[in-house]
Amino acid sequence: MIEGGHIGYGVSPDFRGLGYGNKLLELGLEKLREKGIRQAVLTCNSFNENSKKIILKNHGVLDVRYIVEDKMKERYLINITS
Repeated sequence: MIEGGHIGYGVSPDFRGLGYGNKLLELGLEKLREKGIRQAVLTCNSFNENSKKIILKNHGVLDVRYIVEDKMKERYLINITS
């Protein structure tokens, strides 16, 4: 609930902005749905605008902002429906 969450993904700089991050998150959410998990937790650095856009596009809702080791973090929740 502090760093990490249910799904972690990364996209090589050469392939950013092409929709791969969004697709990775969509696939991860589908796997959670299959396992019966109804709410996903994701965290990111507050300055990571691209990650926040992906989370928000997938219906993420900001839960809290907090500091870890002098870095501002954000936790998002995504309700997963069948």
